[in-house]
Amino acid sequence: MGRLRGAAQLHIYGHLPVYIGLGLQAAAIQHLVLGDYSTNAIATLLCVSMMIILLSLQTIHFQHIDKTTRAPFVIRGILVLLILTILPFVASILNETVIAAMTVTLLVVYILFEQRMIGKECSIE
Repeated sequence: MGRLRGAAQLHIYGHLPVYIGLGLQAAAIQHLVLGDYSTNAIATLLCVSMMIILLSLQTIHFQHIDKTTRAPFVIRGILVLLILTILPFVASILNETVIAAMTVTLLVVYILFEQRMIGKECSIE
């Protein structure tokens, strides 16, 4: 109980950036379908939305991770953010659809690994 004090506030307010990021992703996919933005603009929008989502999820779930396993959790988050930072710069080489598929796949894989890690750590006492 003491470890999760204030967890409800973080869960409630921490999900607002997740929904904002999902809205940005939906807007990027809409512009991808309409074709009215350049590849770099769509890639930047997709990557920024993913960064917003992942940073807020990282912050929310950080409180559930045990101190002994926090380093791999943080390192994995930093690596994903670095990939998302580099992706818009190589966007001119890739197709917009490939970038969209990569970011959505990255989100799904990240969430699956995070659920697995949190599932191991969380126990009802």
